[in-house]
Amino acid sequence: MVDLKKEEREIRQMLEIVIDAENRQDIDTLMKCVTNDAVFLKPKVPPIKGTDAWRKDYEVFFQTSSQIELVPTHIEVSATGDIAWEYGVHGSPGKELK
Repeated sequence: MVDLKKEEREIRQMLEIVIDAENRQDIDTLMKCVTNDAVFLKPKVPPIKGTDAWRKDYEVFFQTSSQIELVPTHIEVSATGDIAWEYGVHGSPGKELK
């Protein structure tokens, strides 16, 4: 049986690594947190799939942003533990999060 609370804690720990790496614009550390089957869903753009697409998206993002604020509001882990997703709000510090 999968310990869903443990899985959620591990995802939260990884999110802390991601937030720190995003604020340092450390793409290499970020890419260690992404698997090739990961999908990033952002408003008004096609899904970002695969590590090459994630890297390119981060490169573009870092050209226009100096620091971000990420607030995970929900983490869901499937009963089998093989799929998980997180969503929340994302923005620049001092600006309204959307």
